[in-house]
Amino acid sequence: TSLLPRYALALAATAVAVLVRWLLDPWMGEAMPLVTLYGAVAFAVWRGGYAPAIASTVTGYAACNLLFMAPRGSLALGTAGDLFGLLLYLVTCSIVIGFGAATQAARRRAVEGQEALRASEQRLAVELAAVKRMQQVSARLVQASGMPELLREILEAAIEITGADMGNIQLVQDGRLRIASHRGFERSFLEHFGGGVHEGRAACGTAMASGRRVVV
Repeated sequence: TSLLPRYALALAATAVAVLVRWLLDPWMGEAMPLVTLYGAVAFAVWRGGYAPAIASTVTGYAACNLLFMAPRGSLALGTAGDLFGLLLYLVTCSIVIGFGAATQAARRRAVEGQEALRASEQRLAVELAAVKRMQQVSARLVQASGMPELLREILEAAIEITGADMGNIQLVQDGRLRIASHRGFERSFLEHFGGGVHEGRAACGTAMASGRRVVV
């Protein structure tokens, strides 16, 4: 979530807390002027993290000081009791923010751990499927009636294991690589490489010249 919506939620929660305290003001007077702010701070840290919660702490105190603490209508700490109340308020909000931030971090680590576990399970499933497919190919190779069928089985297995959309097998014939089996390619591709591939022509020519696999 971007920063602006998180701050907007925190300030909205603070505004609601101040409004509730204002509605209670006829009964409470100047007693417990900050009582409704703790819920707003807790909500802010839960939804937005520690920074929006700090913003909620500061703006909430300023609003309640202005509206509900004597002398009303001015931002001031008139007595030692007001200063002690501010200190107690800051300590309590710090505890709320610290606990909320720690809980949020633990929840985030738990989600990341679950995602890593799912990814690991998916990789394992893919690897097991590949092993199973290779076993099937090995069994079919024994029964293959000829080279075309053999190459077709190998090609189908390679496409499935790698998750590809198409593939081809090329064999060296008369010093050139020629397509012996293919799936998924358009005629233009087959015609282009129909005459065979020699050294230096595309990745397959490089592989033939170097005797090593080439990964593109």
